[in-house]
Amino acid sequence: MSSLGRITNALSSAHNENTLALLNLNLDFSLYRYDAPPEFQALGANISELRRREAESGVPHRTARRLGALFEGVLPSVPELSRVYGQRVSEISDSQQQNPKAEPRGGPFADHLGADGTSIWAAATSRAISILLLGSILARMWSPPEATSLWVELVDRRRREVEETSTGDSPSEFALRQAAQQVITRSELADWDASTRAWLQTADDAKQLQQTQLMVIINNLDLPVSSNMNVYQSVIGSVNSALLSMEDLLKGVAQRVQSGAFLLGLSAWHIYPDMVVHGSTIQEIKQNDSLVPSGSIVTLGLESDAENSGGVYWSLPLAHLRFYGDPIQTSRSTVDDTSRVTVDELVYIALGALFNGWYETSRHSHKGLQWLHCLFAFFKRATNAANSRHDSTLSRVSSILEEQGWLRMLMIAAMDFATLSGRAKERAEKLIAVGHKRFKNVLEKDRGHTCPAFGLLEPSNLFPLLKSEEERIFFLRKWAQEKGLDGRECIIRYKLTPVKSLKRDSMSPFAFATAYPPTQSDYSPVGHHQRPTDQRQTFSQMRWIAYDWKLSATDQQHSDPKTLLNTLKFTKFSVCKCSHGQCSSSCLCAAFADGCLHECTCQGKASICSTNSSLGSRARLFKQQVASIEALGEMCIDEHPRSFIDRCRQHAKVKMKEPFLLQKDSKTSKSYAIYDFSEAAKYYQQSVSIREMPDALYDDIWDTYDRMWKGKPDVLVHLRDTPWGNQDNDHIGPVSLQFEFGDPELAALYHVVRRPLDKNRAKETSKVMPEEEVLNLLSMDFINASLLESFLASRKNDHIVSLQVLASIVSIYSDLPGATIAMRIALKPLHSSSFVKYSNRQRTSGTDLEHRQKSNSWINHLELAQKFACIAFCEFGVHNIDPTLLEHVFAMSSRNSIFVAAPLLDDPYENNYDVRIKRVVGNIGRAGIAMLIPPQAPRIRSLDPEMWEQIDHNPFDSIPTDSFYNTSLHLSFTQYTLPISTGTYGAQDTETFLLESLVSIHDRGKWVADLDVLGSCKSKMLHWCDPPRGCSHPKEQCMHDDLAIIDNWEELLDREKMSYVVRAYRNPQARLATAIISTRQEHHTVIISGDVCWSCVKAEFSEKFGESITYIQ
Repeated sequence: MSSLGRITNALSSAHNENTLALLNLNLDFSLYRYDAPPEFQALGANISELRRREAESGVPHRTARRLGALFEGVLPSVPELSRVYGQRVSEISDSQQQNPKAEPRGGPFADHLGADGTSIWAAATSRAISILLLGSILARMWSPPEATSLWVELVDRRRREVEETSTGDSPSEFALRQAAQQVITRSELADWDASTRAWLQTADDAKQLQQTQLMVIINNLDLPVSSNMNVYQSVIGSVNSALLSMEDLLKGVAQRVQSGAFLLGLSAWHIYPDMVVHGSTIQEIKQNDSLVPSGSIVTLGLESDAENSGGVYWSLPLAHLRFYGDPIQTSRSTVDDTSRVTVDELVYIALGALFNGWYETSRHSHKGLQWLHCLFAFFKRATNAANSRHDSTLSRVSSILEEQGWLRMLMIAAMDFATLSGRAKERAEKLIAVGHKRFKNVLEKDRGHTCPAFGLLEPSNLFPLLKSEEERIFFLRKWAQEKGLDGRECIIRYKLTPVKSLKRDSMSPFAFATAYPPTQSDYSPVGHHQRPTDQRQTFSQMRWIAYDWKLSATDQQHSDPKTLLNTLKFTKFSVCKCSHGQCSSSCLCAAFADGCLHECTCQGKASICSTNSSLGSRARLFKQQVASIEALGEMCIDEHPRSFIDRCRQHAKVKMKEPFLLQKDSKTSKSYAIYDFSEAAKYYQQSVSIREMPDALYDDIWDTYDRMWKGKPDVLVHLRDTPWGNQDNDHIGPVSLQFEFGDPELAALYHVVRRPLDKNRAKETSKVMPEEEVLNLLSMDFINASLLESFLASRKNDHIVSLQVLASIVSIYSDLPGATIAMRIALKPLHSSSFVKYSNRQRTSGTDLEHRQKSNSWINHLELAQKFACIAFCEFGVHNIDPTLLEHVFAMSSRNSIFVAAPLLDDPYENNYDVRIKRVVGNIGRAGIAMLIPPQAPRIRSLDPEMWEQIDHNPFDSIPTDSFYNTSLHLSFTQYTLPISTGTYGAQDTETFLLESLVSIHDRGKWVADLDVLGSCKSKMLHWCDPPRGCSHPKEQCMHDDLAIIDNWEELLDREKMSYVVRAYRNPQARLATAIISTRQEHHTVIISGDVCWSCVKAEFSEKFGESITYIQ
């Protein structure tokens, strides 16, 4: 295409409309106003009176005229594009949602409400539409300081160009030289860019469907705007190319796009032609824009791989960005830097970043969503169950669903995702994918891959959350079966939990269980515990539990294992008798002082040792534990220390090849060889003593017992009736246990190895559990919901804190419908933001504060200053402001939004200590982020002596009346501004600043006072009255002689010491204004809601505050 020739022809045919005006040197030509083209007239009618006045005669108009004159002949005339663009902006301005008209609910901001079309109307009345279109492209791609810097460089370069090339001999050259001498300040260019940028946001919202589709197409490409590093040539050349290509398109000429400038123009001017995209397949995209002629189709080249596409990008050296230094090479892309998202879409980006630590690619993100969906269903079932049973233990679980917590946020996002379809689902998937790839640091920088599902796949985390050992055993058995492990070669060791009425210290901490139901061939029963075959077949699984041994009361001081065993060696053994006294048996019950488990059936029923009834009760409780296991249909083998040591001793006899010897009996001079303690008991009556056994044997016995039942096991010995029995011996020799899976501290599966384990082997480590298994545990409700909630709430790492910050952002933006967030905030971890650090500093002490720290709810209790800092951070993604600098801020203006503390907009009764922030569409016309603060000492007008006739203070007749219907609130600004530090210095533009602002009361157009609304709302003199209930006073209207009425400002300002009723019924602005003035007069002020019983109201507040009260009706 011969773009250069067409640009030259367009420039040469352009009319210099400023020539005659510039010839008059005594007249500022920038004050001259043209009639706007017909296509723009609807816009002029729809913008606020304040904006229209500024656009026609204020600073924006002068900026448009001077820029238009300076660049006359540089930018081509594009009449068709100007006509279509005018129709588009007029169409958008007709939208009540995007351009709300001034209304009482706007309070003092009523004059600043609505879409900011100031720059557009200024351009339309200055015949500078091409300048506006250029500015729109800059605002679309570059940040406010960058766009302003580009404007400064363009103006400077154009002036030098005029000075170098224009002689001033002809009228047109003379006019051009005069235009180059006009002053256009940096602040004026910044305000021009701010107005243009605000309109872009409004138009994006109004054309959301088409704009989203267009940006998806653009971001899947990989096209530069220009490769020219000369700023002036790059910008002017790119914009001219886009202007002329769009002009041809709107004339019916199809376009084939080879650079990003044209696409940038489409997105900035909100024109949506049909497209044909060539990729792996040819896609025809219909946008059905009525302003584009039929047949005007845009053909795009090869679509890039979505994973590697850079969108439309532009790189330029910016020489006017900072006061000092070389030009800063700056690159921007439509993918990362210019996109804005809703708060719900930001959550999808965070989900992608979260899943980046769970899965290698975003293609598995559906698994993470399934996790969250399953968690939501689990907590919902737990909450419903707790409510139905009035379970106080589980009732707090519902808090995770009711409060705005990070987990609730993620679960709701997963639930919402499941309801999406079509383009909405496709966009959500793309946001998750871009979060996974490009914004993976939004939660935690360089954190790598973490265990999925918040650590729930780690057995050491999950096993403590299971309801009891039964759920743990069930899971481990299921695991062994699914892994195909040999049931004869593995065993489960698990920690016991106490049963009802059973003393915990009656049991050893651990027990054993089979992983598979043993078959008949697995059994090798030994010893006296052998059971009949038919009985054994009725049990599907087997368990072994041990009775905990203790010293007698007189020997409690001997607590170390070796002393204990040495004590046992010299203990006098008892011959126990059953409770019926019919039979007896030798036993160590007196030695262990824990009760005897010996049973007999001498009278047809079981009895236990009667040596000590209290000790016998402990043994009885132990038997209850055995019974509880057998009630599950499993065989339970009980292990008492007596039988355990007997078998250890018997094993020692075989191991040492010789018996232990007794000392000679002094009476008979005989020696006795014995092998176990029970045999030694036979000789007790002959007063024989046991020779000290070798220390090594005692240590071995103790270590074996300790490892098996109390510590980390590495051997398994002397369990009765096991599948590993040796029929040649009546004992089971030692076998090694090799950790397979689980949590050794609670329940774990072990391999049985018939060889010693290498002592130098690696430390036991647990395998990560499959996601499906844990999801099954959740669906089967095997997990304790209260413990799970506590576990999740206790997570303290940085990415959880970032999720908490995001939950706080979601909470704030839930009150800001229509607000969007810069995607750039996802480039850095959210936990590093300043308002979070401020929250950490605030958490010092106090019971309530400590509770909030433990529950991780501190982030949900933000002060107003923190919320403004959060919103400022979300607006551009770079302003990290210390909230301590914003303690007096009552509103914030940025782009096309004014964020206002709710008390300034609502009826004062609705904002009892409210710290919410609301959003209205509009702005105050200042570049950057303006933080509005009140003056330190707001003024009130003095009493006018000539207004004495208006002061009556008549008695109150209880009739609801609005006598302040002529009262209104207005916003204005002083000249005081204070830049806010954002952590960097040297920039030429002040991006964030405090602006002293006056919220003024006007009555019939006359000034009454200025207000500090938030400061007054904190006054101890301000109170709220709830409507009395169940009042028995008569409801008819009556006079209240002890109350006088205030019907105008003179009566309020000139009051005596008595109680009054301000009659501003259902007038929020007047109620707010009169209440604040009353508190400043140091009168107790009561905000009344609706119709009340005045007798009750007086009785309540007169008793508290006396007889000088102001009631706001």
